[in-house]
Amino acid sequence: MFDLPHLIQSVSCLGLSGMTSARPYNPYSLLRTLQDGWGLPTLREAAKARPMTDLFGP
Repeated sequence: MFDLPHLIQSVSCLGLSGMTSARPYNPYSLLRTLQDGWGLPTLREAAKARPMTDLFGP
């Protein structure tokens, strides 16, 4: 079964500690971020979502 909170916690280890964002995100944003990071094509609604790039280092 898909465990979104566990996946977010795992991915957040790659980001900067204590980072927050004023931008609204949804589960498709996380999917889009992973797809972009791994060079994968975007899927359906993730193609319209904003990637969470402001939460990760430069």
